[in-house]
Amino acid sequence: MGSQVSDANKVVVSVFVAVLAGCVAGLFFVGGAILDMKDAITEIKVSLVEVQRDVADTQEDIADMQDDIADLQENLTRFRAEVSERFDAVEGRLSRVEAAIGIHQGSLSGPAN
Repeated sequence: MGSQVSDANKVVVSVFVAVLAGCVAGLFFVGGAILDMKDAITEIKVSLVEVQRDVADTQEDIADMQDDIADLQENLTRFRAEVSERFDAVEGRLSRVEAAIGIHQGSLSGPAN
């Protein structure tokens, strides 16, 4: 005598198989989505490393520019001092020239501008 499966048992088994198949399909879908997310996270990490490298390069460039600016400021300070010394020397020479002219020609009519 063969065992016959009742209709109720067939329905239960069919539902169980359908649910199991759905779960397996869902696992493949979720697994694929997880792998896609892993790839996206890896790409983001690579992008962040590149951004960090760019930021470090920019910081180095800024430090170099600050050094250049400090050098320029020092050079400008030295230049101003040198120009001031030269103007003072020219002013002294002009005073001596004015004095010499004043001795030979008489008093000058006022300060030269």
